[in-house]
Amino acid sequence: MNDYEIECTSRYEGTYTAEEIELNNQLYAECSKETLDCVAIEELLKKGADPLGATAVSGWGLLDHIYGEILCDSQDSKSINLPRITELFLKYGMDIDNPKIPYDDDNSLHPMWQFAFVMNENSVHALKMLLDAGISADAVGEMWGHATFDLINISCGDPNNDESWNY
Repeated sequence: MNDYEIECTSRYEGTYTAEEIELNNQLYAECSKETLDCVAIEELLKKGADPLGATAVSGWGLLDHIYGEILCDSQDSKSINLPRITELFLKYGMDIDNPKIPYDDDNSLHPMWQFAFVMNENSVHALKMLLDAGISADAVGEMWGHATFDLINISCGDPNNDESWNY
């Protein structure tokens, strides 16, 4: 680890035990499968896997949030499993506004920031579930702010002809 990584992550070391990290990694692996095993996901959540949890006890993985990683991964599959994953995570208490390791808009990104990459019918359904669960306006602003910034300032893709931007 370099000095910057140590500075960014050292204050959060000890937030998760090695056992909790193992559960989190198992949860991430189960949610990354093409065909979900919802029973296995629920069992991991019952055991204490954290949908907003880290994937390592130190280093950059300590600043990951599993739900954000799943959002990134779901782009390739048109987010087919995202509504079911979101439903399960909410059922077992995911509070996207209050992770154990706070978001810092730099190294520990809010999962809603990742939502800007996932524009399809399935992500809209997952977003509605989050809204119905009471997600904060600030959290939703993370998504809209990122999408708007990319659309206006970076010109990612072709907003006039690209299906995802039109959606």
